[in-house]
Amino acid sequence: MIQILRFFISSVLLLSPLFVIASEKFTYRDVIEKRFGDQELQKLLEKISEYEPKVKQQLIGQDEAVELLFSKTNQYLSGFPTGHRGAPTALHYIGVPGVGKSALFQAIEEFIPVVRLDAQAFSDPKEWDRIYYLLANNPKISSKRPVILLFEEIDKVRELDFAKEETTKGFIGFLNEVLSSGKSELYRALDLSHVMLVSTMNYPTEVLEKFAQEVLREKKVYYDFSLKDLERFSSWIRKDKKNKYRILAEMFRTNTVNRLAPNLYAMPSYSEETYLNIIDEKLKQRIIEVTSNSSNYLKITYSKKLNEFLFQQYFIPAAGPRGLIMGITDFIDQVQSIASRLVFQNRKELVRPRNVEIKLDKKGRLKLKIENLKLINGKRIVADTHSIALDFNEVSGVIKKPKQLTELSQDEAKRWTSKELSATEIRNNRFPNTKIDPKFLENEILKVNRGQEQFAKHISGEMASYMSASINSLREPKASIYSGFPGIGKTSGVEIVAKTLGIPIARVNLRAFSSSSEEASVLFLDSLVEAVEQAKAEAGPSGKYILLLEEVDKLFEIDFHGNPIDRPVLTIFNDLLDTGRSEITKKAQWSTEKRGVDVRGAYLIGTMNFNSNLFDFQADPRLTSVQEMINSWREISSSKATLREILSKIFRAETISRILSKIIVVKPPEEKDYYQIIRDQVEIYTQERFKGVDGEEIGKVKLILTESYVDFLYRENVIPSEGPRYTVDSVKKTLGLDVEYALRELKGSLRSEPIGLTLEYSLEDSIVVSKIESLGDRQGLKQVEYKRQAELSFPPVKAYGNISRERFETTVHEFGHAYAATFLGLRIERVVVVSPMSGVGGFVSLKDFEKSTNVNEVIAKIYFGLGSRAMERVIFGVNAQSPTSLFGIGLGSGQDLLSATEEIVGLFHSLGLNPYGPAISRQGGAVNRSDKKVDFEEISEKETERLGRVLQEVEDFMVRDLLASHSKEWYLEKIEILAEQGEMEEREFYELLDLKAPLHDFKLVDPTPRLSKALADRLPLYELSAFSEAEENKFGKDRLSAKEKRELYVEQFRQATEKVYSGKKMCSKSASPKK
Repeated sequence: MIQILRFFISSVLLLSPLFVIASEKFTYRDVIEKRFGDQELQKLLEKISEYEPKVKQQLIGQDEAVELLFSKTNQYLSGFPTGHRGAPTALHYIGVPGVGKSALFQAIEEFIPVVRLDAQAFSDPKEWDRIYYLLANNPKISSKRPVILLFEEIDKVRELDFAKEETTKGFIGFLNEVLSSGKSELYRALDLSHVMLVSTMNYPTEVLEKFAQEVLREKKVYYDFSLKDLERFSSWIRKDKKNKYRILAEMFRTNTVNRLAPNLYAMPSYSEETYLNIIDEKLKQRIIEVTSNSSNYLKITYSKKLNEFLFQQYFIPAAGPRGLIMGITDFIDQVQSIASRLVFQNRKELVRPRNVEIKLDKKGRLKLKIENLKLINGKRIVADTHSIALDFNEVSGVIKKPKQLTELSQDEAKRWTSKELSATEIRNNRFPNTKIDPKFLENEILKVNRGQEQFAKHISGEMASYMSASINSLREPKASIYSGFPGIGKTSGVEIVAKTLGIPIARVNLRAFSSSSEEASVLFLDSLVEAVEQAKAEAGPSGKYILLLEEVDKLFEIDFHGNPIDRPVLTIFNDLLDTGRSEITKKAQWSTEKRGVDVRGAYLIGTMNFNSNLFDFQADPRLTSVQEMINSWREISSSKATLREILSKIFRAETISRILSKIIVVKPPEEKDYYQIIRDQVEIYTQERFKGVDGEEIGKVKLILTESYVDFLYRENVIPSEGPRYTVDSVKKTLGLDVEYALRELKGSLRSEPIGLTLEYSLEDSIVVSKIESLGDRQGLKQVEYKRQAELSFPPVKAYGNISRERFETTVHEFGHAYAATFLGLRIERVVVVSPMSGVGGFVSLKDFEKSTNVNEVIAKIYFGLGSRAMERVIFGVNAQSPTSLFGIGLGSGQDLLSATEEIVGLFHSLGLNPYGPAISRQGGAVNRSDKKVDFEEISEKETERLGRVLQEVEDFMVRDLLASHSKEWYLEKIEILAEQGEMEEREFYELLDLKAPLHDFKLVDPTPRLSKALADRLPLYELSAFSEAEENKFGKDRLSAKEKRELYVEQFRQATEKVYSGKKMCSKSASPKK
């Protein structure tokens, strides 16, 4: 092609009159070299034209972006370098995370040098001038040969913060100078006119959310965007050139916007069809990687339905294709591991080549079709065919181990040899030599980490896949990030795995590198290289090791005020997740040094804690219970949307898109697990204190703990928000204190004789009782007792003796809340009537799923809030129905009135009866005061009076109903029992009221009864039974069910509203409850 072009140009020049006039001054070669460059440059242009289709094939769905890059590159190279004067050739890409911005330049780097600089590394004013030093001393720049200078993620160096306040950024000043003239003299003279300057940036999340509000007319956060939303945004920004300017104006000043926008290309969001094509391509690619060179002697194929299945399981619109690709890689690795180890009839199947087809049945369930092959007359034919269904966990993305899964022993491998292939070769590829079979990992982990079945299963499955893979097939690291609440055993579980498998750990704690300085990246990489090199040396020929990066959360990019923070170390962390490699340029005094790390052969594990502040957890078991921790875990682990919401308070969007698919939320221990942890620590303490190295009895002490003492250890040493790590340390200290106290009190011969030491606890007077008896020659000796007054961190809630007036008043208050919740069908978690901390008298917590989804539920919550006031009027008022009874209620009820007012204002807005304009919504205040639910200063006096009258009407009705339902003596009897107990779970409270307690975690009053009946054949039986159980309980003199009771109260609320608002109807009149 180039030769033809030369001939054509030469012919034209030869016939040109101008050429004849100037023919004495230059030759054809002069013209060609000036216009098309020297021979080396011509070869480069020829290579580019051949390579463009390959790049399009690699970056599916981004043909336009590839064409633009190659067009700009051709423009840049034409006549290089004489054709370039002044402003350099420039191109800027912007898009959502994961659409292939960085991948473009990874592809083009194969034929033209690319100098990459992470812009956020120069966000610090003290650091940005280093860019001169780095560029002036870079051989790719100084060679004056063609080079692309790539600034990545320049959106991290904003001139306008989220409040639209301007900040001076030296880096942006440098960039503007170079874009204008190709030179910069801010620090010292630097000529970059010969480079092709390219940058990438992500859309700020606030821009997308603003688009949703102004264009889509919906208020939603970025992580709630659907694929259609992203496509509409992509169409919007590409439809009008002005929109590019608008987007940039959210981040930069006008002069910067005007320099970037002309060469800014908005990368389109992918369509569903494109994503399916990406899945198909990545499936083929990963299958080739895990089955190449006869690795495992497997041939894996799949049906097209698998593409749609993986799209449904792994695709999250806001995360883009990055998380999807990671999920596909993990899925194929799991299938490969399982398919290698399945046995159906004969164990010799383990050493035969196999065809494996991944299918989905009519119900969309995963299945594997396995064809075992044998060699006959030099040809492989199918010996037998089997099919097996796979149990895929949609939450964790883990395929449950089939019962047919097995392992190959060394003896079997030696016995089974055949002429058609080497059993040794198959064994070495399919079953690498490990110290212990990975299938035992679960039991090993659970011996220490009680209650961690989910974590144990996941990490065992992952490590089985990793250990079975050839080290040469690990072209990118397998990775998991185990997250959860502090102290629940994430790190200890990893240590158990490494010890069991006999592989080393390269361990780095990220807390030490959480600075926003670029120096943190250098220090982190140095520490990482040192740890990895040591682990590789210890790993030996297998090459297998774990890279453990602890406390990823310490690299948080969002501070406690919601402001973004630069974390340069995350660039390295993200590189390791993406490619398993990372490289930075380390600055010396007069030179630069490139430093990199390659961890592709490792299994990368990150650990991450969820700060208790995100959940309002308290370090007090009376305020934050074990069940509340379990409920929070269940909500996070079962919903990717909830997990994204939590992560968005810690990291930026591009980081979340990389880690979301790899995060496993580890379950905190349940109550039974904590009791087992306590027993484990007692056993460990006994071994350490009274037994020798070989287990012999050296202390001659038989330690016996009564049930009362174990309960005492639980109450004092289990703080759910701090996890089992705290319990382990604390139990040993408490137990050691009591044992050592008893031993110090021993007298006479008991000091040397074998003894039995029994520890008891008296709940009534908080005393630890130590009972000692001889087990030696003087067994008839009278038992000796010692007592110690326990200094309690968490005094028991149960009252012994007289009940104080303050406790009684608190009980009346909380009983009112709990009783109202019960007869209105709201599910309670527990009732507490003692003060766990300053400023808290007691509380009634509702179950997490009791979130208002319709008007009836909101009204029930209003009555729940007023229940305390109504009950105090019944108990303390001489005439509960008289206005004077209000003088008998406590001051704490004022907060309940405030909460009820907030609920009613929000409710009126939802119904179109907004009392003071459109500023208040059910979700919260206006944009500039989103932390407020109601701003009472905005309510007029007239509206205040109306709201007060509505609340007065419904509270008076509630008082009348309470009086009609039971006598004052009945309430006092129940209140006295609750005051004595101090605390009750929902089941206990129902028993107190002589009612049947609900058995399942579902709403008692079905908000959509017609829908439930319509779907009765598809709803779980226990869900339907929850409604029937509620109907068995009857309340009040009219013996109404909770559903009927709620209908009655809602009707009274409607009537009160119509009465006060002079006929403004809330809704159509509901049917009267059946009597």
